[in-house]
Amino acid sequence: MVDDEIAGRLVEKSVAALKTTLFIGAKAQLPKRVTGAPAFLVVSCYQGRDPVRTHDRGTQTAYARPRLQVVAHGDEPGAVWALAMAAYEALPLDDDAAGGAAVGGVWYLRITPLQDPWEMGLDDAGRLMVGFNLETEKRPS
Repeated sequence: MVDDEIAGRLVEKSVAALKTTLFIGAKAQLPKRVTGAPAFLVVSCYQGRDPVRTHDRGTQTAYARPRLQVVAHGDEPGAVWALAMAAYEALPLDDDAAGGAAVGGVWYLRITPLQDPWEMGLDDAGRLMVGFNLETEKRPS
């Protein structure tokens, strides 16, 4: 799934550690507090744009275009913003510069932020949230 692939890119780029400072999916069981870390990330997928089809593939999807939300949560505003910005800077992939790349074993043409990180208020545990959305274009997985 796309959220697993993007989470893997964050781990690969040393932004966060899976199940410690990185959780996947809107229904992820979030910790009440993260021991040893002032902030953590949640990556979740949501509906994207229509798929790209090509004449060679008929009705099959050539490239899917799912979207994701990446949200940093934490009690220390500076740490939350720093983690959100680290994820924001680590994720983009521009097809014009590199022709795409494999992410989690799936070919991605692009990973594009839809806006800069913004303050989203507080989560259910009273922690600050800072997040941004991404659009991707990738081979179906």
